[in-house]
Amino acid sequence: MIRTIFWGIIIIGIGVWIWLANLGIVTSGIIFHRDWPVIIIIVGLMTVAEGISWCARRRRR
Repeated sequence: MIRTIFWGIIIIGIGVWIWLANLGIVTSGIIFHRDWPVIIIIVGLMTVAEGISWCARRRRR
């Protein structure tokens, strides 16, 4: 499940980077609509939460 947490963090990072680029904080050559990267961030957070809950359940056994 460490891989799940790792990929969740990667997805969050990509989403934050794209979102900041859309807000004009980070310059980027890629043009996206303003807020759709929030979906990527949410998916990443859900992936991390899933990995953490899996690790917590495993420790209880």
